[in-house]
Amino acid sequence: MIDLPKGHNILLIGMMGCGKTTLGKKMAEKIGYSHLDTDTAIANMHSKSIHEIFNDEGEDVFRKMEKDIIRDLPSNQHVISTGGGMPCYFNNIDLLKQNGLTVYLDTDVELLFARLKNKNNRPLFSNQIIQFEEFLQNRISHYEKAHVTIQATNKNPSKIIDEILENVNY
Repeated sequence: MIDLPKGHNILLIGMMGCGKTTLGKKMAEKIGYSHLDTDTAIANMHSKSIHEIFNDEGEDVFRKMEKDIIRDLPSNQHVISTGGGMPCYFNNIDLLKQNGLTVYLDTDVELLFARLKNKNNRPLFSNQIIQFEEFLQNRISHYEKAHVTIQATNKNPSKIIDEILENVNY
């Protein structure tokens, strides 16, 4: 069990397609917390999709938006689904860890690729599994700094949520 104050946030991190938003919504409902998706919050704040922000303003501007939103995260009783790259830039992983329990949803690259290969709204994704594997490898060292790592491949959401909750005092 991780020693954090009761009512702390639970922050889900991991590669795009690992299920952060789906799990975040279900977990928040299960434990009576609110859910916040950082990509949705950024998109709403700027009245543009993440894809449009990448295309119109570039990745650097988007990464600064992510860093800014970390400063404005609620302080407790939220399950927060982060964007896939959020922990990997600046010192964001350290800032996220200060906001509550960080949980890395470790998912096999083949499953991630299968989930994403036909999605046109993923700004950093192309349909080449080798490029995708390299992309994931560049992020893993950041993800692995999370307080907890949960193997999420081929598990139903309820099982993953139960495994996460075994690690926390909520």
